[in-house]
Amino acid sequence: MSSRLRIQVERTNPTTWEIRYPGIPALQPRAVTLIQSAITLPQATGFDPSNPQDRALAIDITALKSPRNGDVARFGGYLFDVLVGSAWNTITAAGLPSAIELASSDPEFHRLPWEMAYGGGDFLAKQNVGVIRVNPSA
Repeated sequence: MSSRLRIQVERTNPTTWEIRYPGIPALQPRAVTLIQSAITLPQATGFDPSNPQDRALAIDITALKSPRNGDVARFGGYLFDVLVGSAWNTITAAGLPSAIELASSDPEFHRLPWEMAYGGGDFLAKQNVGVIRVNPSA
């Protein structure tokens, strides 16, 4: 796939993001539960921001503190799960996208380092998948 994948994320209520893939009709929108703490963090399989260790890792990564061995890949896997998770096989059925466009009007969404996404065996950036942030204009 040499095209871009657009992912639209909107906060539907104070504790939920709805993630949509408008270019892939086979994929239904999905809801992601948000945990409020020092920063807003979505829940995903294998990473629970209400767990003090997971929350501390997220805060360390987003504050650019020096991670321990394996922390960046673990956090990147969490970000990947939030964005695409089990939809990745459907998304990549025709090949890897050249870029993922992240469209959201929620400033909390854009606070997370989505460029660290780790899936498909490596960081998406190392697989030549770019990340483009799309912000609404005034």
